Amino acid sequence: MKTKAANTVGMELHPSIHHAANVIDRVWRKHTGRHARVTGLGEEGHSERSLHYGVLGDIRVRAIDIDADDSHVNAGQVAAIDAELRQRLGTEYDIVWEHMGTQLAHLHVEYDPKG
Repeated sequence: MKTKAANTVGMELHPSIHHAANVIDRVWRKHTGRHARVTGLGEEGHSERSLHYGVLGDIRVRAIDIDADDSHVNAGQVAAIDAELRQRLGTEYDIVWEHMGTQLAHLHVEYDPKG
């Protein structure tokens, strides 16, 4: 997995995001031939209540963003990646493709168990 240049000093990832990152990278490589590129973890710029900043009482990062602009992934790859991630990660994770068709396109995956 590749990461953008971002200050991640002091950031602690929830174990479920470590797991998701590994699954995402494996699935991404399978369908694109390239490593996934992380563009967001717990840095500034997300909404105040974002799971990028954890939850009350546990500030470990619970969300990850992956670059998904047209130069990194096409529509067929998006569909295949989406289906496999939903199958492999299950319902405890929210999987959302945001800003598709723009330079800000990214895959947002967050650990958000409903139970």
